[in-house]
Amino acid sequence: MKGAVNVQPGDNDVGNDPTNELRLITRAIGFLAFVTGLLYLRVIVGAGLTSLSSGELPLGVALVFAFLLMATAGLLLSWRWEGLGGLLSLLGGVGLAVMDYGVLGRNGWIAAFLYSSPFIISGTLCLLCWRKNRRQTQG
Repeated sequence: MKGAVNVQPGDNDVGNDPTNELRLITRAIGFLAFVTGLLYLRVIVGAGLTSLSSGELPLGVALVFAFLLMATAGLLLSWRWEGLGGLLSLLGGVGLAVMDYGVLGRNGWIAAFLYSSPFIISGTLCLLCWRKNRRQTQG
């Protein structure tokens, strides 16, 4: 048959490529973290608007917003640029954890972990995919 391509099992099989499987898992977790980030941003913006209407916006709230925005934007960027997006998400998540711990005080480490873990995990996975992809293309 003219034009037919003879493909053998295992030739370019997406299911057997561990990098593609990791990328699929990373994107699924990243999507859930992105939705979580949007919900957090909605709450922070509401709290910030309430603080602004009363005439004060604490520096801690502004920094939490900035780190949260950075982590969420990093997840969005990671769909196109895994390295850059993963790094932004990871740094934003770590900054968010530090700020949450500092702002919340007692038992703040639990909240810091819960609020920042989606971004730290997703950012780390994105960086891992990026690194594996670079090694495959170089080697």
